[in-house]
Amino acid sequence: MSKTTGTETLPGLGRDWISKMKTTLMALTAVMISGVASANSNFQDSGVNLEGFVVKLGLAFPIDNTLKNNLSSNINSLGLEFGISSSYAKNSEAFLGLDYYGKNVGQFSKGSLTAVTYNTRLFKEADGARRSYTLLGIGLGFTDITSSDTVYLLKGGFGKELSDHTFIEAVGTFSSKTANDGSFNTIGLYFGYRF
Repeated sequence: MSKTTGTETLPGLGRDWISKMKTTLMALTAVMISGVASANSNFQDSGVNLEGFVVKLGLAFPIDNTLKNNLSSNINSLGLEFGISSSYAKNSEAFLGLDYYGKNVGQFSKGSLTAVTYNTRLFKEADGARRSYTLLGIGLGFTDITSSDTVYLLKGGFGKELSDHTFIEAVGTFSSKTANDGSFNTIGLYFGYRF
């Protein structure tokens, strides 16, 4: 059995591996964005059709003492969502989410989480404007609070469409415990734009 140190999270995988994984995830995001754009291209007057692609910005509030002690009272969040054409539930939308939580969006530094999740929005109404919904998600997260680790994630919350393209959400993100840092548990408020 391998010993876990401050720089190693899994046998043989150190901080460099986590850093490379984060870079790989961001590169995959760029590839996914261009894949969505080319797969959904609509060469009419409007140009490219990005239907099903979402960008979210938000502020998450730590509910875990480890986060409060090592970060600040709030965490910036940036999210990208990619719609999936099939969903398992009636009146729902399924999507893959890539979220970054950190003190400084765009900088991979101590006090961050990169999350990859499968999510479903369950709408109360079948059609219409300004629908409200429940959000459920499950996935993996790559944390770097005082040391790097990989955790399981659960997401849950509520949202409301403000228009055909905009929405707001209140979402809780809950992780399994890391080897050294406890859990990455937050409640956040998000504003999203759907293409």
